[in-house]
Amino acid sequence: MRRLLSIGLLLLAASSQADKVLLLKTPPSGCQPGDTVSIETGGKLQGLLFSDAWIENNAKKKLLKAIKKADGNRAVLKDRRVFLMDNHHRGIQRMELEAWTWRCEEPLKMDNQ
Repeated sequence: MRRLLSIGLLLLAASSQADKVLLLKTPPSGCQPGDTVSIETGGKLQGLLFSDAWIENNAKKKLLKAIKKADGNRAVLKDRRVFLMDNHHRGIQRMELEAWTWRCEEPLKMDNQ
């Protein structure tokens, strides 16, 4: 039973890695180009209540979800706009992110391999 459970967990981990979305610094080669996706997150109330790290993390999650929805698994950030609070409250009020997407079938090869 224990062996069956560990095999099931390994299969679950392997299948979740296959759907992983990667944000790259440079466009990948040999991949099919996709759409441009954009998201907007935050707001005046969120800027007051939550930390900058929380808003950035939320923006990244939304961007990865939008990339998956556009049937991409690689992306390069095209535009990043951060709007700061405009009074004595300092920090991020909202963010807008835009990215180009690609669909790659083969796994990403690292330079050192």
